[in-house]
Amino acid sequence: FDGHREDAAVRTALADLAVHTTFCKVLGSFEKGL
Repeated sequence: FDGHREDAAVRTALADLAVHTTFCKVLGSFEKGL
């Protein structure tokens, strides 16, 4: 999904994901290019 891991919406999504998984690894978090 689009977004940087410091964005509020992405932080919320990752927190919600953590509730439903035993392991989650962020492979990269990049700002969208122009």
